[in-house]
Amino acid sequence: MSAARAAAAGATVGRGRGYTAGMIRRLLLLSMLACLLAACGNKGALVLPDKPAPAAPPATPAQDPPPVQG
Repeated sequence: MSAARAAAAGATVGRGRGYTAGMIRRLLLLSMLACLLAACGNKGALVLPDKPAPAAPPATPAQDPPPVQG
């Protein structure tokens, strides 16, 4: 389609192609903002956990029965 036909059909020639500097700047800014927001927060083992409670002392072993004499 020639430029004359496009102009006659009501279309503007040279517009609607590619990205403008403002669009690229906005896309870059939004991408950086999304990365910053995704990187913040308390994830993983960033804080030392509390010390676990001490384990219960082992049960006293059963005493052997006295030897049978005889």
